[in-house]
Amino acid sequence: MSKMETNQNEEILVKKYKKSVLTLKISYKGEQECTYFENEIVTIIEREIDDLYENYIIDKYSYNKEMSKNVKFVLDVIPGDLEVSMRSIKNNHILGKCIDMDILYLIDNEIEKINLQNNDKCSMKEINEYFRLLHNEYLKYIETREDISYRISQEALNAMISEVSAMPSFGLVSPATMGSHKDMDYYTFLKSSFAITPYIREMIKVGYSYKRLEEIFKDIRKIGVECEKEMFKATEGVNTHKGMIFLMGIISSVVGKVLYDNKTFEYIQEYMKEMVKDILDDFKKIDTNKPMTHGEKLYINDGFTGIRGEIKEGLTVVFNDVLPKYELSVLKNNDLNVQILLELMSKVEDSTIVHRHDINTLKNVKNDAKTILSLGGMKTEEGKKEAFILEKRYIEEYISPGGSADLLAIIIFLRKVKGMFF
Repeated sequence: MSKMETNQNEEILVKKYKKSVLTLKISYKGEQECTYFENEIVTIIEREIDDLYENYIIDKYSYNKEMSKNVKFVLDVIPGDLEVSMRSIKNNHILGKCIDMDILYLIDNEIEKINLQNNDKCSMKEINEYFRLLHNEYLKYIETREDISYRISQEALNAMISEVSAMPSFGLVSPATMGSHKDMDYYTFLKSSFAITPYIREMIKVGYSYKRLEEIFKDIRKIGVECEKEMFKATEGVNTHKGMIFLMGIISSVVGKVLYDNKTFEYIQEYMKEMVKDILDDFKKIDTNKPMTHGEKLYINDGFTGIRGEIKEGLTVVFNDVLPKYELSVLKNNDLNVQILLELMSKVEDSTIVHRHDINTLKNVKNDAKTILSLGGMKTEEGKKEAFILEKRYIEEYISPGGSADLLAIIIFLRKVKGMFF
């Protein structure tokens, strides 16, 4: 709710709304007028705050004072939390040091103020070149972010298509069969993969930034909601990739953040764990008197946390087991992907299997996969023969290891990303 050209005193706003009021303006000394260029920097930071607090902005006022753009946000945000976020912007955003900020709020009907202004201000003459240099740096950052997000999202697309192309697929959809499904085929997955890839790219852009991991997670969850809508539109209501959107969204955005921070591949797991540290808190809020999701029912009835629990623990089966085990595998392409799928099936707490059947079926699937791996899996003719027999049986028994399939795509993705960037 932006009220342009409206100079509202921030103290009046604090008393009116009894909420935090944040002010933005360019940081300089002197009486010279700001140019469009300097005011554009205020606009850039304003957009960052719009994105960050989209659902918490009660009101916003934007106006020019002596040609200098001023913005005032009324935010339903605790002052201390707001201060942490704004200090993050000032210290880590390329243009953050160009901005003065104040936070006003009420305590016992008294107005308190947190001053986030710069101590060393420059004259407009000095600051012009400084701003131009920083703005050029910002434009380079945007260019890099566009390039990296595109390349990573294409590897996400490749991973999703490679996963659904794996044969035998043990009840999953493949180019040769609908598996144990009646409402989707290979082309349904292709349409879905192409539909969600632009949203994965947006999540990577969010990750490739100064933002804290909890802020990134909050932002990508909003993108994920829109992504799911696009998936259902593309598939005419069929759920092909809901779990994949969740997993790939987290992993790809974390890859973006690790690259932005110039860290090594190993930090992906560490950042991911930090990002989702509170992910099981949603289970604590389950109202059993209301309709529950599949995952909520499994948690209430069996204490089964599924992929949420695995990702909270750092996807150890991916990062600490399967990835290193197959880093130098003699297998290639389809054979490698099927071998990795069998490894995952032998170890993963696959909620798709439990949803369709029960915990005992999951145990049986794990044992079946272990048996084939003991025969050499896709490395031997005997292993391959048993794999195709198991494929046929799982189709007949309506078994589909969807959780393992999602993790297979993540492993394909991480293998390619590691080779490209690390």
